[in-house]
Amino acid sequence: MKSQTLTLYAILQPQVATLRGFLLCFCMKISVISPPLSKDPVSWVHRYESLVLTKELRRHNHDVEHRVFSGTEQLGSLDSLRFLRLSDELMLRVTSDLSALGISYAGPEAGVLNTCYDKLVSTQIVAEAGISCPATMTADTYRGGWKPVLLKPRRGSDSLGVRVYRSGRIPEAFSTQNFLVQPFLPSMEITVGVLGKHIGRPLWIVRPLDKVYSFRRKHFVPTPRVELSDPDTARAARRIARTVAEIFGIRYSARVDLLFDPNSGAFFFLECDAFPAVPSTSSFAESLERSGMGRKDQLRRLLEPH
Repeated sequence: MKSQTLTLYAILQPQVATLRGFLLCFCMKISVISPPLSKDPVSWVHRYESLVLTKELRRHNHDVEHRVFSGTEQLGSLDSLRFLRLSDELMLRVTSDLSALGISYAGPEAGVLNTCYDKLVSTQIVAEAGISCPATMTADTYRGGWKPVLLKPRRGSDSLGVRVYRSGRIPEAFSTQNFLVQPFLPSMEITVGVLGKHIGRPLWIVRPLDKVYSFRRKHFVPTPRVELSDPDTARAARRIARTVAEIFGIRYSARVDLLFDPNSGAFFFLECDAFPAVPSTSSFAESLERSGMGRKDQLRRLLEPH
């Protein structure tokens, strides 16, 4: 009898989890929590995203409100589902605090966010797992030799602060442990959405191979996204994205970004964004949609608390 009960539980457990997620999504009030605005452009990006998501959730008949974050105490007093859409370091601090207090929320796990947010650490972890990565070092240890050279913040998002120096020399002001340098690789940028165990279709961010996908280009210049035409290349990109997600223990949302050299056919890990933009117009949503996960399923999964 005990073995039969365990077998029945194993069969029904996924359905129970799905039903629980459905009830939480549609029967609870949702509070979309956005960051206070600051001089950091990323705070404006995440504020706009949170407002877009609030409107979209209302169109899907959710009982939803938009709130600006004012402190962890504010979140603890809410009786609604906390859907966190904060910015970078604030998100890391708040998820850590909520986890320590045992307060549930819908958003990335603090440990995963902490690892992926440090691009040096995350690159080292992926390289140790056998996935090709560009040579990477902190800017204070760089002594020249790469032409051109890519400079980017060690921590950050949305390609803010990414620069290419054709001469191979970087300004002294950036020669600190807070910046990373890599040889600039003219290549295609490939992005893959990940939501739980679901791996999206790889999308090619269409830009000139000798240009970076900068903050300006990402947010102010219309940039086409297309599926990879070669099925073998697409399968390889999806396989790498799945491996990266498993390495970091992704259980919520992520976007795995890769570089692809069309001449050699080689892939290189770029980053794993454990807190990607998720509106319906995002590359994350499009990658999942093209792989068969409709928008309603995406929202249901994004709203599941932990």
